[in-house]
Amino acid sequence: MTRLVTALLLILICPNAIANVALVSPDENIRVTFFTEKDDLSYAVDFKGEAIIAQSSLGLKSQMDDRLEVMGVAHAFGDETWSPVWGIHSEIHDRYNEVQMQIEGESAQTITIRAYDDGIAFRYRIPESRKFSAEAYQYEASQISFVSEQPKAWFPLSSALVSDTVDVNAWEPAGPGKYRPGKNTRYDYKPSFINTPFTLKLSQRAYLSIHEAAVTQSDMAGLQLIDNTLTFQSNMPSAGGHVTPWRTITISDQAGGLIESSLIYNLNEPSKIENTSWIKPGLTLWVWRNHGAQADVGFEYGENSDRYIRDCDFAAEAG
Repeated sequence: MTRLVTALLLILICPNAIANVALVSPDENIRVTFFTEKDDLSYAVDFKGEAIIAQSSLGLKSQMDDRLEVMGVAHAFGDETWSPVWGIHSEIHDRYNEVQMQIEGESAQTITIRAYDDGIAFRYRIPESRKFSAEAYQYEASQISFVSEQPKAWFPLSSALVSDTVDVNAWEPAGPGKYRPGKNTRYDYKPSFINTPFTLKLSQRAYLSIHEAAVTQSDMAGLQLIDNTLTFQSNMPSAGGHVTPWRTITISDQAGGLIESSLIYNLNEPSKIENTSWIKPGLTLWVWRNHGAQADVGFEYGENSDRYIRDCDFAAEAG
């Protein structure tokens, strides 16, 4: 395993200097630009010269109108190759460029943004000195304003079902008596809380998947969609030293590239198990994964003995 990390600290004299800070992926196909306007911090993303994310806000806030003033910026990069215990790759290359922004004031924090060849990710760290009450840092300003004339989307309805293709332009907010997905995969009306991963086709040249990594100190976050802007909805502790999960945006010019991405793997923490020789990958059947599904012969999978017998027979036949 080889690892290279370096960092350079730059102290900014005025907040507007952040406009000169850019973050580029190692292959230079992804470019992240930063902005400060009216004491708010935002970013935008280009992919292969095409704008895919318009100006979108960043940061945690204790109050909605808190100022986010960038007082310092540190640049870093990482280059590591590691071997997973299980998976389709015997080795995974963890290579990225990184920017860390120091925010001072009532909503003091460190914002870390990474650019990989297959996407970007950002997270927030609360200073150890901030031993605030549970109400502190209760607003997350993280947004993703995607750029597309005809966006299409897919997302999990539950642990067992995935949505049909959603035409985002035709999606209407849910109203009383209108939001009834049930066991089908139709979402004719927009839910107020959207599960991740939220997968988007922006064009024939740009696909995104919005998700999380390293979810260890807070609940899973969801998304709220208004027009073409996704806002993270999260419930997180606010104790000093707390770090949020990575908010991830996998980016590819092909739909298959989202599946092949190692972004989530690289952002999760390394295994704490030093000796993995006893782990033997095999085959299994996740008994509730197909709950509510129907087979071609008309059999419906439910929580009953017939379903478990059918699962056991299938597992035996499949070895």
